[in-house]
Order: sequence, then structure tokens, then C-alpha cells
Amino acid sequence: MRISDFNAYRFTNNISYPIDDKNFVVAIRENSNFSDRNITPLFYRAADGNILEVDDLDVGDSIFVLNTQRDNYTQTIDNRFFLHELFKIYRGPLLVNDRHSSNPNFPKTKVYKNYLQPFETNEIFEIFHGEIDYENSRVKITDERLSELVNKRFVRSSQEIFIRYNHQIIGPFILNVSDSTGWFMAEKGILYSFGTYEFKNEDIVEFEYYGFDRFIIYERSVIDEAFRKDVDFISNKDLIAWFDQELRNKNDQFLNLERLNIVIDQIEKSSGSIDIVKSKERYDRIKGVLARSKESLLSRQGLLLAVPKLVSVKDENEKLDTQKLKLNNDILELKRKYDVLESSMNEKNEKVQEIQERIEKLKNEEKIQQEKIRNEIRNEITVLERTKEQLGIEIEAERATLEKKVDGLKDTIRYNEMRKEELETAIKTLKREFTSEQKTAMDRLSELVVQNTHFNFISGRDFPNDIEEQEKFPDFRLNGDAIPDLNSLRSGISSALKSKQRNFESHFVDNLLISLHQNTLTLFAGLPGTGKTSLAKILSSCLTQRQRIREIPVSRGWTSQKDLIGFANPLTKRFHESPTGFYELLKQLDYEWKNDAYLDAPMAYVILDEANLSPLEHYWSTFYNLTDSYASTKSPLSINLGQSEIIQFPNNLRFIGTINYDQTTEELSPRIIDRASIIRLMPNQFQVDGFALNDIVSLAVKFQDAMKIFKLNDFNDNVEMIQLTDELHNKYNLIKEIFVNRLNIYISPRVELAIKKYCQVASTIMTEESRPLDYCIAQRLLPLINIQGDKKADLQLLLRQIESFNLTDSVSAGILQKIIDVGSQNGYTHDTFNYFLTLGHV
Repeated sequence: MRISDFNAYRFTNNISYPIDDKNFVVAIRENSNFSDRNITPLFYRAADGNILEVDDLDVGDSIFVLNTQRDNYTQTIDNRFFLHELFKIYRGPLLVNDRHSSNPNFPKTKVYKNYLQPFETNEIFEIFHGEIDYENSRVKITDERLSELVNKRFVRSSQEIFIRYNHQIIGPFILNVSDSTGWFMAEKGILYSFGTYEFKNEDIVEFEYYGFDRFIIYERSVIDEAFRKDVDFISNKDLIAWFDQELRNKNDQFLNLERLNIVIDQIEKSSGSIDIVKSKERYDRIKGVLARSKESLLSRQGLLLAVPKLVSVKDENEKLDTQKLKLNNDILELKRKYDVLESSMNEKNEKVQEIQERIEKLKNEEKIQQEKIRNEIRNEITVLERTKEQLGIEIEAERATLEKKVDGLKDTIRYNEMRKEELETAIKTLKREFTSEQKTAMDRLSELVVQNTHFNFISGRDFPNDIEEQEKFPDFRLNGDAIPDLNSLRSGISSALKSKQRNFESHFVDNLLISLHQNTLTLFAGLPGTGKTSLAKILSSCLTQRQRIREIPVSRGWTSQKDLIGFANPLTKRFHESPTGFYELLKQLDYEWKNDAYLDAPMAYVILDEANLSPLEHYWSTFYNLTDSYASTKSPLSINLGQSEIIQFPNNLRFIGTINYDQTTEELSPRIIDRASIIRLMPNQFQVDGFALNDIVSLAVKFQDAMKIFKLNDFNDNVEMIQLTDELHNKYNLIKEIFVNRLNIYISPRVELAIKKYCQVASTIMTEESRPLDYCIAQRLLPLINIQGDKKADLQLLLRQIESFNLTDSVSAGILQKIIDVGSQNGYTHDTFNYFLTLGHV
């Protein structure tokens, strides 16, 4: 049966169709100039026996075989497999070939060469069109291309095949040597009975490949059921040897040459007897061989000695009489056995009658029992109907009570709506009055400004614009050796922490450093007391001098940059900085930019403690729009503070925020989540009791060293395109597919770029290949989860995919499991799966 007729579904390259030892894709080398690198997928064979056609639109009509540098042991496909040889793809998944998008001539998918495997001996059986020469025990394959494959792969092996000859399927055969004419010496197979077979359409997989048909039996269980008749496959040489032995066993005298015709006649007369010839087919062939060449046949020494001397007709008659007597005795014995069987049959009939009577009795007992059960059910139904009637009365009474309450609530709502309208009218009136008063006040203020200006001019006083204060800024440039790489930086920070008996996993410190420097805003999330603020202080103190750090406690009610930085006074035309001290730090960065002192100076860090007590997108809006910007020699980052106050700096400022999640805090907006890296701190993960910041020795990393270590794009005119490794790319695509197609969560290009940049740096220092992607999922993807409804199964699928990374302490798996647990609890969080809800349930 054709592959397309087996199943309406098609194999596509997704997690619904696994590829392993029991579920595999049958393939063949591409018959083209690229047969050494491309293979053609034929069909997909599932563990349950289903055959699926390969979806060309998804997988493509060819697959590129990838040679990895790490695999030096597996040979290339042109050395492992012959042309037209079938093999299987037994490991997956298939990979997306990125080169296809730029050039459609390339295959859509690719697979590693060690994911391919030949079929084991007799794992499948092929049926070939061919011829059978019974007299010489040989077969011939009709198609020369397949004959060449059989000669290379099947000859002198234990692989068995079937031949379609004269509209019959015959076999199985084991092939030996072949001659120059294409004939193979063959012998009968040993796994199954030799003869003719009749297979059902669904037992055979049929497909066309480059102009010729192939037939495969893929289920061994159907072979025994398809057997129909024995076929005597024996050559003339072996037939004569068999006949020779038969004659030796049957006769003690020998036959001379002159009486050969008598031998043939006697064979013909005895064709129905098994005394000389066992098989009619062999008898016919012996007769023909002897008739064609009497002299040649009898000249063989063995046959001349083996042919028995015929006895006289009298002796033959005596033998026949003896046989007749024996047959008569056999008939009598059969009659006796018949009588015994008839008697036994009568006894069994009596037992059958007895069993039927017992069955009838059991049926009557069953009817009585069923009637009893019916009566019990009727009684229970009566009781339930009475209970239902009573409940109906109670429900009606309760409904009447609730309707009265609803009417009372409606009256209350109408009253409140009237009050609302009255209050809205009053508010509008107050707004108009306030606007009028405000306009009047502004007019008076303008008059006072003009009068003040005239007064200052008449009295000879200087204007505020003419006052220039000469500010002095410290020089933070470093003269020490540069820190060469991330490994050295991590070692320095780990040593500082270890000196205070604080030991952390290396990848934990790596993650902190990469996230902090590749993102303008990094948020530490967790319960109060988990060490968020202390970690921020220690980390920033290790990276720069204390004068370049600002710790700012955020208060409720912050609404704009005036609370964080300050504001420009239009009357005095001066900038009034806020008590945070942040304005002073910005002026220092502005001074370093204008005096080219920023490359050798360390970076600056601002700690926003309890950052979400007020909406971040309001008071931090000045920097909100700079998160995707990069500095260059001609274009620094700029902040307009008003009244011509512009701060310029070279993107050497980073923010560390600490957040909680309770009724006193504000939710983070999707835009903030999309721009920030959120690092979860678990209880007891970072204990800092007795840790003195003054004891920390700062490594003071230069800004130019930080740009090299963390591959920042600032002051870089040749930004390279970032690509994940093949392994991480495939794992990320599986995660992305679940987010987009299962959870309906959009992953922005900004987040994807941040993940690639992170993995580019982290992959060079983290020893576990999947560790960088695990941190990216925990910090950039899981905070996007805010869904409701029956999504538990999809989240569990995502969890299993993350667990397949085989990380013993996966950060993202732990957070995702908590999201699932909180959303599965009964109560107001039931079927609500939200990353930030877990901050109150850690």
C-alpha cells in the first residue's frame, strides 16, 4: 500500500512526533550530485506501527547531514551507506537549516550524522521483482540498480529477501555469490517457512523512488499469517543426490544400463506411492532428468551403484497383496477407533446437555436477582424524588429571600449613582474654579517677575543667569592594569566574598555580573530579608569607588524625575536637586564626558531600594527611553532636565532595583518587564549578617574594560550579528514555541536580542552548555507569564522541556514549578498563573 494511504496525518518536525529507537524516519541517500551530504526522508514509522508520510512543506524533500567537529568517529554517509540503501534517523529532533531562508535550494532541515543508523539484520524485509531458476538454485533481480545494492549489502549476509516471480511472492531466500550475468546462488531462509506468500495491502509499504518501486515488509508478525504453500527449492544436482540416497535406502541390488527404461516405467507407475518418491514435484523432475539423459545420468558412479534391480511381476504382486492386507487391517483399526470416538462423542453430548440445563438454571436465578435490584432502585428513586421536592421548596424560599436582597442592593446602587453624579458635577465646578484661580495666580506671578526684573535692574543687582559658580569635580581615572576577561573579574569578586565566608556558585556570580552590565535596569526580586539590598551594595562596592554609588530609598507618591533627580525653577532659572544626591553623580558623569575622562574611570551605579513603592515608569521615565540606546564618540546619551540643563554621559550608568510584591507596592508595567532583567533571590540564598561594606576592596573596573568583557555595543562601529550555538538555538526554539503557540505570550525582538547577547558572553565562561539559557528563561521569559484559565498542562509541558536540560539546580525550573503550584491552589489564585504572585508565596 502506498505511504499516503496508510494515514491521513503527516509527519512534521515538532514535539508531537518524537524520534528515537522505536519512532524513526526511514531515509535513503539523495540520488543527485549531493548524495554525500543530503538524504531523502521516505516515511515515519511510529512505535505503535503507524506509517506517516513526511510533510514536504515542513521538513522538506531532502535533509542536510551535518558533520560536527566534536564527532571524529562517525563516518560520512557516503562511506556508511550504499546508494539506494535504506536506513533510519533514530535520534532527534531535526534541526532548522538557517541557510534555507537565504537560499531555497538548500534543504529546510538538517540532522547530525551520528543520528543516522542502519537497519539491523532482518529488522525489515524487502520484496524484489526477479526470476527464479529452480534447477540451479539461483535467483536474479530484475532492476540492475537494486541488483547492485543487493550484491554489495545482502550477499554473504544473513539478511533474507523475497522475490516476486510469475505473479507470486516466494521466499525467503539467503543470497550467496553472484555471477557475471547477474544470477545469485541462493538457498532457503531459516526464519520462516519457504514457499509462496499472500500479503495484505496494509502489510507492505510501497513507495516510488527515482523511477522504480520498492516494497518493504516492516512488521515481522504478518509473515507467518501470509504463508500459503510450500515450494520445493532444490537444484538438479541436489535432486539427483537425494534420489540416489532414496534408491540406496530402498534397494540392495543394482540396475544395469540396459534396463533404465524399465526403471523409468516403474517410477511412473509408482508415482502415487511414497516408497520411492516422497514428493510428486520431485518425482516429475527426476522423471524428466532421467528421460532427457539416460546415458549421462547413469554414467555417474553413484547412480549406477544406487539404482535397484527390479523384481519380477510376481514379487511385485506379492508386495501389493501384502500392502492390501495391511490396508485392510488398517481399515479395521480405523473402524475400531471410530466406534471409540462415537462413544466418547455421546458422553460429551450428555455433558453438554447437562451444562445447558445448568446455564438455564443460572439464567432464571439471574432474572430473580435483577428483579430484586430493580425494586431496590425504584425505592431509592422514590426517596430521591421526595428529597428533590423538598429541596425545590427550600430553593424557592431562598430565591425569594435573595430577590429581596437584590432589590435592596439595586436601590442602594441607584442612590450611589445619584450621589456619584452630584459629586462629579461638584468636582467639575471645583476644577473650573481652580483653573480660573490658577490662571489669575499665574498672571499675578508674571507681573511680579517683571516687577522683580525691573527692581533688580534699577538697584544694580546681577541677574541669576549671570551668576556662574565654578564647580570642582574629582578625577576618578584609574592607572592600574586592565582586567583581561570575565573569569578574572569573577575570581576577584568571589575571592572578596570568600574572604568573608560567603561561598557562591561561580555561575551565580557570572549571572549577576553579565545581567548588571548588559541591562540598564536590573531588578532583585524576593521576600523582605532575602538580602536584596545588601547584595546590591556589596556588588556595586566591588566594582567601583563608594563616591560613584548612590543608594536611593524610593518613597510612595513619586510621580516624576523631580523626586529622583530634582527640578528646574523657572523663577530663579536654577536647578534644584532632590535629596537623593543623584544630580551630583550625573554632573560628575557629564564632566567626565566633556573632558574625555570616562574610558579610564569606573562605571557608576544607582541602587533603587523598594523600587516599586511608586510606579517606575513615572519617576524613572527619564532613563526609560535610553534603555535601547548606545553611546558613540559623536553622540552620547543625553538627559534634558529643563531650563537648558542638559546632562550628557557615555552610557556608563547602571541601575539596581529591589522589589517586593504586596498590597503596598505597585505592579511593574509590561514595558518595564520587557526592558529589565529580573533576578529572583530565594530565602537563605544570600545571608550577609555581620558583613561590613568598609572591609570590601574595590576592583574598580574601568569602563573600557567593562565594554570589552561584556561585549557592550557602545563606541563600536562594527556591531556583529549575534547567533546562538546550534544546541542552544534548538532548545530556545522549543521554549519559544510553547510560549507563543501554547501560552499565547509574545516575545519581543528586544528580549530575544538580550537573550542572544547574554548567551554570547555566558557561554564562554559557564561550564554547563544549557546554564546560560536557563538563566535567560528565569530572568527574561518567566516574568512575562501572567495568564488565567486552564493553562496548567501547557506550563507543565514547558517545565518538562526545561528539565530536559539536565541541570540539577535549574533556576527557571524551580521558579516555574512555584508558578504552577500557586496557580493550582484553591482560592483567589486558582487558575491564575503569574510570576509576581510567587513573590508572596516563596
